[in-house]
Amino acid sequence: MVSRFGKMDGFDKVSGEMLQNMTYVIDAFNRNLLQLLKQGGRAYVLSDIIEENRFVEKSKEAIQKEIEAYEKAYGIGLGSYGLMNMSEYAYVVQERYYQWRFSQERSFLLRAQLFQKGESTITCR
Repeated sequence: MVSRFGKMDGFDKVSGEMLQNMTYVIDAFNRNLLQLLKQGGRAYVLSDIIEENRFVEKSKEAIQKEIEAYEKAYGIGLGSYGLMNMSEYAYVVQERYYQWRFSQERSFLLRAQLFQKGESTITCR
């Protein structure tokens, strides 16, 4: 948050630095997860893409369209980045969309992908 003197406070500096480093954390996590799998092993990864302050039941097709429209308008967030990064190391076998009703007032739109580790899919950067 900007103080009345026009400078960022300590919390904003720390949270900004953490956000800058999240791509490295996600990349390391994905590579470590795949190290646990044998060749041909599979991992099902779910990621929350959009948080909504209401719950209105939607079809899987409507969820997919809403996520795609959101990403086209605003770009990808960390949830989508994590899946995209994982696809650099493993094959996407299947993709699905879900809605998670967290509470009466809050829900999340999820993208789920099934990844398979192949012989040439995991590389070190």
